[in-house]
Amino acid sequence: MMIEIDPREGVKVVVDPVEVISTEKVLVKVHPGCVWTELTRDGEQIGAVIHGPAEYAFDAIAETDEGAIGKSFRGDLVGFKIYVGGSDLRGSSRAASREELLTRDFPNIEAFIEGATGALGLHSMNFDSEIRSSGGTGEGVVIWSDDGVKKNVITAKGSSQVFVKDKTVYTLSDDKYVMVDDGRVSIIGPRGKKLIIDKGGIVEPEELRDIGP
Repeated sequence: MMIEIDPREGVKVVVDPVEVISTEKVLVKVHPGCVWTELTRDGEQIGAVIHGPAEYAFDAIAETDEGAIGKSFRGDLVGFKIYVGGSDLRGSSRAASREELLTRDFPNIEAFIEGATGALGLHSMNFDSEIRSSGGTGEGVVIWSDDGVKKNVITAKGSSQVFVKDKTVYTLSDDKYVMVDDGRVSIIGPRGKKLIIDKGGIVEPEELRDIGP
């Protein structure tokens, strides 16, 4: 299924803040001044390619019998952001003027479309299986890059939340918690069972510490 930009839809500008992802654990907010164009799959709108001010918050803290583990993340989404999900920006947007495009350093609509298409190619989005199921309103996937190379991902759908940035990976759901951070892997399964592995081997459970070659 082909994922692409339809240049006939033009470029719009956000005039009111939009929380494209908003769940108990995850927030992604797009601010006024963002310019964007529609992202389609087989002719159906599924999201947007966005450029401009946006921010995220991700609560990756899980409660266990021994206390809380994990951490919270907050930051800005720089450069082009690719959003696929059930939230619609059209009700909070209008057609972008030339001046609004210039504010984001695009001399015209064609330059923005070219940049947005390049962002899709950078993240290999044209046939990306990760985003085939986009979720409902307030859910979805956001992909961006801080350096034009590494892909960062935030996903929220139903009870599942995923955060991938640099060498950090957090996956949360109702029955499982997986954390990869600074060389340590922590997995918490149903009924609080834990498996923690660091660079030196298994840390928990204690009875598995001596397992190895």
